[in-house]
Amino acid sequence: MLCAAVFAAYWAKKIGERQNKIDEQLLKTQEKTFDAQNFVDIAVSLRLVLDEGKKTKYMNGGEFYFGPWEFSLENVGSYPAYLTRYTLQADHYNDVQIKGSMPIPSAGYRIKLPPDIVQTLLLTIDFEDHLGRKWRSVHTGTYSEVDGFWQLSSEKKKLITD
Repeated sequence: MLCAAVFAAYWAKKIGERQNKIDEQLLKTQEKTFDAQNFVDIAVSLRLVLDEGKKTKYMNGGEFYFGPWEFSLENVGSYPAYLTRYTLQADHYNDVQIKGSMPIPSAGYRIKLPPDIVQTLLLTIDFEDHLGRKWRSVHTGTYSEVDGFWQLSSEKKKLITD
């Protein structure tokens, strides 16, 4: 009888240890899935604002009113993002520190480009997530004289640890 009790206790312990390992693996898998679905990120695009200021006719007879270029920052993550600073380096230097932080809505936050930018620009954006982690994204643009549009390239966002 004592032998059966020791045998049962031994196997109960082994089964419990195995179940704990399975639970740990499931938890790690769920955390990875959770991280993949819940993230903070912003999308940056350059767009030409339609404006009554400049009238341009096209060969097909259509008319458009072009105004200044602007950056559009959109929250594309599932967590809130807060703009804390942006730096625009071009023909001149523009560093804007946001007092506190400003939410970046999914509808977008606009930054107008100065009209005197000629060929290239560098936009650095600092933002925070809901946990207070600081992020930086860097975007470069080159103006094409041929088609009259900006070519924008973006680096992957980086966590700021300093």
